[in-house]
Amino acid sequence: MISPAPRKIRNELSYLHNPPGYENLKAEASEKVATVGRQITRIAWSRLFVFLASFTFFYSGIRNRLAWEDVTGGLFLIAFFALIKIHGNRSFRKKVAEEIVQLNEKEIRAQKGDLSGFDPGNEFIDRSHPFTYDLDVFGKMSLFQAMNRTVTLAGRDRLASWLQNPGKEKENILQRQETISELAEVPRWRQLFYAYGEERPEGKNDRSHFGEWLRMTPVFEKWRWAKIISFLLPASLFVLIILWGVGTLPYQIPLYFLLIPALLEGIFLKKINRYHRITSSVIDLMQKNKHLLNHIGAKDFTGKYLQQLKKQLNIEGMPAGAILDKLVKQFNMLDARHNIFVGVVLNLTMLWDFWVLISIRKWLARYGRKMSRWFDVVAEVDALNSLAAFSANNPEFVFPEITETGSLLCAGKLGHPMIPAGERVDNDFIITKKGEFHIITGPNMAGKSTFLRTVGINLILAHAGAPVCARGMSFRISDLYTGMRTSDSLEKHESYFYAELNRLRIILDRLKEKNHLPVIVLLDEILKGTNSRDKASGSQAVLRKMISLGGAGIIATHDLILAEMEKEFPDNIVTECFEAVPEKDTIRFDYILYPGITKHMNATFLMKLLGIID
Repeated sequence: MISPAPRKIRNELSYLHNPPGYENLKAEASEKVATVGRQITRIAWSRLFVFLASFTFFYSGIRNRLAWEDVTGGLFLIAFFALIKIHGNRSFRKKVAEEIVQLNEKEIRAQKGDLSGFDPGNEFIDRSHPFTYDLDVFGKMSLFQAMNRTVTLAGRDRLASWLQNPGKEKENILQRQETISELAEVPRWRQLFYAYGEERPEGKNDRSHFGEWLRMTPVFEKWRWAKIISFLLPASLFVLIILWGVGTLPYQIPLYFLLIPALLEGIFLKKINRYHRITSSVIDLMQKNKHLLNHIGAKDFTGKYLQQLKKQLNIEGMPAGAILDKLVKQFNMLDARHNIFVGVVLNLTMLWDFWVLISIRKWLARYGRKMSRWFDVVAEVDALNSLAAFSANNPEFVFPEITETGSLLCAGKLGHPMIPAGERVDNDFIITKKGEFHIITGPNMAGKSTFLRTVGINLILAHAGAPVCARGMSFRISDLYTGMRTSDSLEKHESYFYAELNRLRIILDRLKEKNHLPVIVLLDEILKGTNSRDKASGSQAVLRKMISLGGAGIIATHDLILAEMEKEFPDNIVTECFEAVPEKDTIRFDYILYPGITKHMNATFLMKLLGIID
C-alpha cells in the first residue's frame, strides 16, 4: 500500500492564518436581515393603517362636506406614498444583507476546500495559452475560482486578463500591491461592494444592450421643437381649463384640444415604445452601477491609486453615483408609463413621455461620454476587490519584491497556494540568471509536476500584484511559458508529438526575439511523444538551444541523461531532485527538494506492490 509520509509542516510563525471572521460577519448580516425584516413587517401594517385612514377621512369629508377631513385624508395619502418608498428602501437593505449572509456561507465552505460557490471561469480555459492551462489558472478548483469575487462582467474579464497577461510594468504592479493591501483590511466594505453587485446580477447581454442604448437614434432628432411643444401644449391646456372654469369657454374646447397631444403620442408611439424597451433592459445595470459608484465615492481611501480612481468619479463637484441616480430616476419615470394614470392622463395633459425623453437626452448630452469611464472604474475596483479578498483569506502570504538586476526568482519557503496550509510542503528555490536551467529528477508521484506548478502559479500572482505563497520572494519581471499538458487535437489533425513540437517552437521563437524581458520556461518532460533514444538526443538539443538563447527555468524529467548535462554546462545547469524512500511494503514521500540527482526510481517497486509483476 502506498502511504505518503506526513507533509513537512511550515514554521509556526509563518502559519498564523487569521482570515476574516466569516462566522462573525455572517452573524452580523443575519441579525441585520432579522432586524430589517421586523421593520418591513411594521411598515407593512402601518401602510395598511394609513391607507384605511386616508380612505376613511376622504369618504367622511365628501359625505359631510368638511374640508379639514379632506385635507387630513390627503395628508394620510402622502404618508402612505412615503411609507411605500421607505418599504422599498428597507427591502433593498434586507436583500443586500441576505447577499452578505450568502457570501460568508460560501467563504466558510471555501475555507474547508469547497470552492463550488464561486465562478471557476470555465470559458477562459485555453489549451493553447502559454501557461494558464498547464497551471490550472481557470476551471474547477482553479486559482481563478479561489480568488474570483467579482460582481460585474467587466470586472470578471479584467481579473481574468490580469492572470492571462501578467503585468510587465513595475509601477503598475507596486500600485496594485498597495491597493490590495488597503482593501484587504476592510472586509465589511468589500463584502458590501459584493452585495450591491449581487443584488442585481448582471446578465450576459446587459453590456450589449447598454451599447445599443447608447447608439440609439434619439426619438426626437430635432429635440428643440419637442421641448417647445412639451411646454406649450400643457400650458395652453391649463389656460383653456381655467377659461372653462370661469365660464368663458364650453367644456368641449379643452376636450377637443386633448386630441393634439393624443395625435403626437400616436405619431411617436412606435419609437417611444422601442426606446422604452431598450431602456428597460439596461435599468438594472444602471441601478447596480449607481450603488457601486456611491459605495466607492463614500469611502476615504489612503492609497494613491484608489484616490485617483475616486477622483475620476467627481464630475463638476458632484459624485458620479449621484449623477447616475438622476438618470435612473428618469428611467423609472419613463417606466411609469405602464401605469394607466401616467400612460393616459399625464400623457394627454402634459406629454409625460416627451418630458422624460427630453430629460434623458439632456442628461446624455452632458454626461453620456463619461459613463464608460465610470463603469471602467467600477470594473477596476471590482477586480481589485477580488485580489484583496484573496489576500485577506491568506494573511500568511507575502507581497514579493521586484528587482531589476538580481536573481530572476528567489523564494524562501515557496508553496502551492491551492494546497491547504497544513498539508503543504514549502521549498526554497532560486533561479539566479538567464541561461540557467534546473533539471529536477525524481520518481513518480514525488512532487515534480506540483513543484513546477508551484513556481509558475506564484510567478503569475507576483506579476498580477497579488501576494504569493512564500515566506519571502523577489523576482524580475519576465515572460512565462510552460509545457506540461500538451495534447493531441483531432479537430486540427495534430498528433501528440506534433503538438509538443509546436509548443517548443513557440517557446524558442519567443527566446529568439530581441526582448529585454527574461523568459522563464517550465517543462514537464520533453518530447514524451517519441522513442527513448530520440527523446534523449532531442531533449539535449532543445536544452542546449534554450541555454544559448538565454532562456531560464525548470525541466522536470525521468531521464537522468539531461541531469548529466550539468558536466557540460556547469555554470548553466543545476540538478535537484525529489526522493521516494522504500519502507517495507510502502513508499514514503517527503516532497522536499534536494540538491543533486535522484537515487531512487519507484516504477518497478510500485508494480510489485500492485501485483503487476513478481
